[in-house]
This record gives sequence, structure tokens and C-alpha cells, in this order.
Amino acid sequence: LVNTLGSLFMIFLIAIVHTVVEPFQCLAQPNGLSVVQSYPAVICGESQEHPAMLWTGIAFSIIPTCFIALCCFVVYQLPKKIVQASSRVLQSCAFLFFRFKASSYWYAIVFIARGTLVALIPLLPNSLVQVICIATLLMATMLVQTHIFPWRVELAK
Repeated sequence: LVNTLGSLFMIFLIAIVHTVVEPFQCLAQPNGLSVVQSYPAVICGESQEHPAMLWTGIAFSIIPTCFIALCCFVVYQLPKKIVQASSRVLQSCAFLFFRFKASSYWYAIVFIARGTLVALIPLLPNSLVQVICIATLLMATMLVQTHIFPWRVELAK
């Protein structure tokens, strides 16, 4: 059950984080007002709906934050669990490790962080800054991947 839920969460992590931060994405209009990018009828900071949207976003941000923290904890604990010969952790958290070589088990955190940051970059106010940040992020992770070769499958390398 944990492995299935973890796999589903890994699949939808970017979409979940993107949905959580939507109320914070305000877009400036020519009339001087800012509207929520996904909901142009909602004026940022002025309409009655916007504070409720912000609090909902903050409340639901707990879900991906807890998932990321739990994944970090599991990755941190993995060497201890292997020494203790605890196969239960490997079976229940296979969604974190099945993609990567045993020596690169820690790359699961890089993988999750990259997805989370990709979903958070649209919060940046300037399109040029967004493009520079996404390019820098993807280049940095590509350099790490080409140096480490963390993937278990040869074709993925």
C-alpha cells in the first residue's frame, strides 16, 4: 500500500505542487490590478475569494511538504535499514529507489527536488527569470546525472 501510494504521489507531484501554488500566481493587468493567473475574475488582494484561495493553498501545501520530508527521512535512514537487514523498508519504499543504482540511492532526493522546483518556478515574477531558472535547474541536474549515472537501466543513461 505504501509503495502504491508513494508511486502515485511521485507521478503527480509536479501537478500537486503546481495546483497548490496557483493562488499565489498573480498576473499584472494594464489597469494596474493583479489577477490570479488561472482565475482572471479573482483580483489578488482585493476580491473576497483570494484570501480563502491563499489559505487553502497554504493548508494543502502541507501534503507535498510532508511527502518530501518523509522521502528525505527514508533516504537518510536507508543505510541503517540495510545494515539491519530490514527488507520491509526496501519493499514499501521501492518507489523511491527502483530507478537508481544501489550506490546512487540518494539521487531520489535530487529527482524529487527537481520536480518540486520545476513546479515552483512559475511563482517567479518575470518570464525571463523563469526561463533562466528552469534552464539552470535542468542543466545542473543534467550535469549531475552525466557525472553520477544514477539510473539502474543502461538505456536511461
